[in-house]
Amino acid sequence: MLTSVILICNKERHLKRTLANLLETAAGEIEILVYFDGLRQRVIPDKRIRTIFHPQNRGRRVVINEAVIHARGDYIFHIDGHCRMLTDGWDLKMIQAAGLRSTAVASILNLRPDKRHLIRHVMHHPKHLANHFWDEKTPQNTVEDMMTLTGCAWMHHRNLWQNFNERYAGWGYMGIEWSLKNWLCGSGPNPILLCSDIVCEHIGRRHRGNPARTDWLKHNLSPGATLRHINKLYRNNKAPDQQRPLSWLIDKFKPVPGWHE
Repeated sequence: MLTSVILICNKERHLKRTLANLLETAAGEIEILVYFDGLRQRVIPDKRIRTIFHPQNRGRRVVINEAVIHARGDYIFHIDGHCRMLTDGWDLKMIQAAGLRSTAVASILNLRPDKRHLIRHVMHHPKHLANHFWDEKTPQNTVEDMMTLTGCAWMHHRNLWQNFNERYAGWGYMGIEWSLKNWLCGSGPNPILLCSDIVCEHIGRRHRGNPARTDWLKHNLSPGATLRHINKLYRNNKAPDQQRPLSWLIDKFKPVPGWHE
């Protein structure tokens, strides 16, 4: 069973390190599609790597939609060009977790110059807010529901794919867009699942004077406007094919007494 790994790149300092790691730690058959959006870089030589170069920057949402069309795999894995998978056999383990109707997400280890820590943002995983109340509510499983993903290190079956809205910002809030589509729209819900025993190391970085990010804003909504538009759509039950209200998702994840107060 083939897994297609999609990387959308623009000035990635750690790209070769990421590619080598993915090839070394995968247990099954994989292909890696590297899309250079506005800036070409060198990659390591390997027949499992395919590169596509677009001289004009078009933004992450547009390029991911195109990349999925060209992917040959049964499963699609999305990861940034500045990450490493720390779990051997991550591909087969995530395939098993995702099945045909779920999105499997790795735990993110945020690497910074002075420290490492697992990200536990409330919007991504409510344990951070719930504290001991969550332990009383939910068994400690290696795979469990999460409200929304970060947009890095996630896998789904190709038949689950839904295009990103290309009117939105070229980057930003893609995890929220994907998660709300799958939880609230269509015949689902199609769960978002955190795989706590599969870890992705995310190398923190700062964008300094990257002209591509400015270009994206000229043709799309800004990241802030994108988030506001997504919020308005789902609060008013007007997202395309929305079958469940946003309140359904909030109720599903309410971790403590008084959540709605």
